[in-house]
Amino acid sequence: MVQIESAWPKYPDYEINLRHDGVVARAWYGDLLLAESKNAVRLEETKHVDRLYFPVEDVHWEHFTPTENFTVCPFKGAATYWSLTAVDPVEKDIVWTYTTPFDEVGGIKDHVAFYQERVRIELEDIWPGDDPTAVTTNRFPAWGDASDLLRLIDVQPAGDGHFVGPAYRDTTRNVVEGGQMLAQGIVAAAKTLPRQRVTHASMYFPKAAAFDAPLDLAVDVLREGRTFSTVEVRVNQDDKLRSVGLYLLDAGAPDVIDGRVAMPDVAGPADSEPYDMKVTGRDLRIVNGDYRPDPDHLGPPEHGRLVASYTVQAMIRDFVQGPEAMGHDSSTAM
Repeated sequence: MVQIESAWPKYPDYEINLRHDGVVARAWYGDLLLAESKNAVRLEETKHVDRLYFPVEDVHWEHFTPTENFTVCPFKGAATYWSLTAVDPVEKDIVWTYTTPFDEVGGIKDHVAFYQERVRIELEDIWPGDDPTAVTTNRFPAWGDASDLLRLIDVQPAGDGHFVGPAYRDTTRNVVEGGQMLAQGIVAAAKTLPRQRVTHASMYFPKAAAFDAPLDLAVDVLREGRTFSTVEVRVNQDDKLRSVGLYLLDAGAPDVIDGRVAMPDVAGPADSEPYDMKVTGRDLRIVNGDYRPDPDHLGPPEHGRLVASYTVQAMIRDFVQGPEAMGHDSSTAM
């Protein structure tokens, strides 16, 4: 037997994490089911794509034949392989296992992994309740789960007027989406003024930010009032500006202007089409499957009738005369 030297003593900071997602995992080759398990293990490894390891007892071994292929990973051990011989042509060395993995990754013992580049691996979330349609299917590898989203958005205080958003392990596309930074700004503004709620948020993005480094959020309260406040959030990374957001907050005041269009009568979630956002623990359903890049699919936007609680002339007069004319004290911001 070949003696494999572990690289862990030389590289103690190398990271391999094993996670149990708690969902049903299936591996397919076309319509042929290769494996199905509720106990699959997701392996997250530094600078490698995620792999999903199925318990050996949950694999349909009648479809496979062992091969002589043998590879070595300095962080996991020696791997042996099987070919998928139930198809023509044969898919060689499509699944592997570490028979005697190193202690640091002992959780993958008696598990096998498929090349998701060559088979289709799906993760099925079954939501609580009796509704048989409350099922969400995501293609593996998924970006992460709902707890990952919450951790990224819940920025943490780092001094007066500063918050930090964590880095994230997935650098397949090493660009932070604008929606993440907008949401982080909402959290930072809400934590800065906890007695008010964010009612409006806008942001522009002069430079892209990367996933593999933390984000620094600087909060500047431009105007703080008992009813209305305005906050600016500047997102920096490596001392360079990445985005700037403007947030309006209030303490529960009624709407002054309402330009909303009435909600149409649409099918409920159970009758709507699931959309694979590559995030487990989250279910997004699209009415009529209308999440499409075609701008002409839904037609031109509808503009609702503008309903104001007082006339435009009165509004101009009140702004000119000051906040007292609007029924607010001098500490109130608009």
